[in-house]
Amino acid sequence: MSGVEMTDKDEIVEAWGEGFKDLAGFDIEGEDGAPDKPGRKHPRVHFFYDKIVVDLKQDVVLADGESTRALELQEPSTGDFRVMDGGRGSVSKMISFLCNIGNLTQKHADTIKGRDFVLLMQVINGFLSSAPETSGS
Repeated sequence: MSGVEMTDKDEIVEAWGEGFKDLAGFDIEGEDGAPDKPGRKHPRVHFFYDKIVVDLKQDVVLADGESTRALELQEPSTGDFRVMDGGRGSVSKMISFLCNIGNLTQKHADTIKGRDFVLLMQVINGFLSSAPETSGS
């Protein structure tokens, strides 16, 4: 992990966007707008200015053949967001998107365990909540 990890929740949201408030540690608001659950930064998600690192429970093989438990996710490009416009199902779109920003092959992405995938989807949803609407299904 290069650079200095961001620990201040306001700094994280300023750098990465509102979609990361829950993972950064802000209180979870209920339907009435009042705090429903006190916030706590997710211990397996590490924010840096140029990437987000997610600690996985099991190793995953990267596109270059190396194995890691610390999956680095780069900020998505417009081309990465275009993946979300494809006509495939939502899980397939998310996996393709993850491959684009996480340096994974489709084959190796398919080996990610369910709990890790759920956490990765939380991070991806943070990116997507700040992205423009896509017109795809």
